[in-house]
Amino acid sequence: MNWAVLFFYLLVAHFVCDFSLQGETTAKEKSPFSTSALQKIIPWPWWLTAHAFMHAGAVMLVTQHLGLALIELFAHWLIDYGKVLGKYSFLADQFLHLTCKYIYIVVLFT
Repeated sequence: MNWAVLFFYLLVAHFVCDFSLQGETTAKEKSPFSTSALQKIIPWPWWLTAHAFMHAGAVMLVTQHLGLALIELFAHWLIDYGKVLGKYSFLADQFLHLTCKYIYIVVLFT
């Protein structure tokens, strides 16, 4: 598979996980500022970690590379944590996520 096709698949996987599969509940509950009753049952780090694992699984499915999947797990967790803390905007968050995908392509093809 060439790099452009693989990059396209990574982008599709990212958008499916970040928008279609994330859902409103996860989007709210992955924040330490959530005050819902659900937070008493499942604390915010579990929600954020589950979301990051979805992304790591997607990277693993697309690249078949466990190392990149583990990097995605930690990178996605940290990037989203920064966003929910208000350190940067939604657009900056997406730029950072997509930059990670670009770096994975560079790693795989150099």
